[in-house]
Amino acid sequence: MIVSIFHRLEYTYEQEVSLGPQLIYLYPKQDRYCEIVELHTEILPRPSKVSTHIDAEGNTQQIAVFEHTSNFLIVELQAKLKLEDFNPFDFYYVPKEAHKLPMKYNADQRKVLGPYLLSETIPAEIILLSNDLLSKSNGLTSAFLMEVNNYIFSEYTYEIREEGNAHLPAFTLQQKKGSCRDFA
Repeated sequence: MIVSIFHRLEYTYEQEVSLGPQLIYLYPKQDRYCEIVELHTEILPRPSKVSTHIDAEGNTQQIAVFEHTSNFLIVELQAKLKLEDFNPFDFYYVPKEAHKLPMKYNADQRKVLGPYLLSETIPAEIILLSNDLLSKSNGLTSAFLMEVNNYIFSEYTYEIREEGNAHLPAFTLQQKKGSCRDFA
């Protein structure tokens, strides 16, 4: 299947501002199920320099550098992708025991996953909700993740919030609404 994507970001400012370097993450991630057939980006005003890099997590990023001021910034992406059907649940857990929660990682895995395994104080209401969803999934990793997704979909309202950091998990849980970064 061929799909077309058009994405436009537009910022306007009340006065001339220094745009500085802008990190742009709009490239679709290619894999064996997604091939980029056509891709065109346009950045206005024209940047002085655009560099394309792969970040630490394998995402394509563009860094647009502006040496002049502007009262607007527009970034457009037009793409055609060839998508192949696939079963997202057709995978093997590594290590095999990871199909059941909690996961246990060996020393090499903990080293790589270290930034994601930071120990923070988790609010009691989140522990209670997690335990409830875990019991509904019989401790199975994929079933638990589906329970989390279904719970957010059925119990929460999505809100567009273009500015600001992610809300704390307890706040999002209490408000029963949030943006993408809050749900993550």
